[in-house]
Amino acid sequence: MKNLHIAASCGLAVLWGGFGLIAAPAMADEGVRDGGFDGSTEAWKKPEFISPPGWAFNADPRTETGADGKVRTYLALEMRRPQTQSRFGSSTIPRLFQEEISLAACERATHAILRFDHRVLGDQEACAPAPGLFVTLRMNKEGHGDFETVDVRVLTQAPGSKETASWLTAELAIPLPDPKLHPPESLDFDIEFTLDPWSIDWSEICQDDTLGTCQTKYADVHLDQVELEFGTPRTENVEFPDICGMGALGVFPVVSDEVYLDIPMTDAEIATIDRRAKRRVPEWSGDDCGSFGGCLKEWLSVAEIEFELADPCVASIPCPADLNRDGVVGGADLVMLLGDWGACVDCPSDLNGDGVANGADLTIMFGAWGPCP
Repeated sequence: MKNLHIAASCGLAVLWGGFGLIAAPAMADEGVRDGGFDGSTEAWKKPEFISPPGWAFNADPRTETGADGKVRTYLALEMRRPQTQSRFGSSTIPRLFQEEISLAACERATHAILRFDHRVLGDQEACAPAPGLFVTLRMNKEGHGDFETVDVRVLTQAPGSKETASWLTAELAIPLPDPKLHPPESLDFDIEFTLDPWSIDWSEICQDDTLGTCQTKYADVHLDQVELEFGTPRTENVEFPDICGMGALGVFPVVSDEVYLDIPMTDAEIATIDRRAKRRVPEWSGDDCGSFGGCLKEWLSVAEIEFELADPCVASIPCPADLNRDGVVGGADLVMLLGDWGACVDCPSDLNGDGVANGADLTIMFGAWGPCP
């Protein structure tokens, strides 16, 4: 971890430096913990399969270097099981989750926004996209026992592999309740990433009898930069239609416990990678699935829809020229402004937001000289 900086906004503190953007608490014990999977022991939890032998849900931190030479850390989720046991069903599902997340209140917020980078890879033999990841954001209302949820399914990028698939960014937004009835500080949130089992008639779609009929498979899922904040979405959540093969389960029992991930700290210097806000949704909902879950028997066409990321709720600063926040605009603040003189993007001394600390900002400071209102 190198050159760590903190930029606080309402309900979210963004960290950047040695590992790329991640979400972190805006204050103690608030916000998504280890949203960049840079190192934690008691942040994310997952089920640990105990029996039968051969079953495993792996969640491993990895690093990779892109064509531009930039390095990023991410978490890889993989469901592994014996080839002869292609289906199962139980109350335990392969999922990564974090619970009871609280955020600092922000008066101008309208929604809670979950944002995450993802890369969902289909089986190497897959010749068609399929559901691969199911994401849920849950809002709990303290003392009322009720909750609200929003969710989205993410399709596999198939055929493909890590070398050819693209990192994409997704968002989920859940409207905040009336603050008079449910103040923001009374809310907490749960995040869950679930691997979707899906079933495809490979012999028909791929025209290859050796691939089998309606075998249940799981995608390999890569996650990074998981953030939760209060804000205002620019784009509505996308309705994901039911399709054949989605969530197809059998009846094989599985026993498991829930354990915290132990993610080691990385020594790599990680550069920020630009986000690509794009959703992949089915254009066709499939044929008659027949029995529950069914089996995808026709090629699934996919539309890629670009969208605008939500606006964060940044807390207003009643006295912006008070750079050291001592309640007075004075000599100490003037020294700080002069120390930032010149190009000054996203720094407190740039009082008018033009990317430069100069005479215009000095004029604003002198106009506010003295005790803050």
